[in-house]
Amino acid sequence: ALIMGERSFGKGSVQTVLQLGPETALRLTTARYFTPSGRSVQEGGIEPDIKVPQLTDPDYKSRPVFREADLRKHLINEVKADNAVLEEDTKTDPRFSQTPDQLKKQGIDDFQLYYALKTVARLGGPTQVAAATKPRPIKPDPTDATKAPTK
Repeated sequence: ALIMGERSFGKGSVQTVLQLGPETALRLTTARYFTPSGRSVQEGGIEPDIKVPQLTDPDYKSRPVFREADLRKHLINEVKADNAVLEEDTKTDPRFSQTPDQLKKQGIDDFQLYYALKTVARLGGPTQVAAATKPRPIKPDPTDATKAPTK
């Protein structure tokens, strides 16, 4: 798969709330999300293959960026992602210089979707995109006890 957009939030777990009484409950982590290569999505999120900002959002540059790792009592990922490396690219790409008003005048309400559709069309369609983006081999994380092989 070819992933376009911005780095995801980093929510890599599923919680189930079990009601214990009228005013009490237990929040239990029941699943975790992993990439095909075995990396946990928790805290680090998914980094796109092609970074595409949401230019149709007039506040996207000034809006603070929050990640799962910024939340109080978030689930800790044992294998830390280097967030500094993931967020260090601050150079403006000349392809992404239009303002929200300029895009709206062109009839573009969702720049990321527009850019993704144009990219898929340039590459020749979904079949060609799939052929060009070879899946990465699955490498289980040896430090993750939840994915240890069973006998």
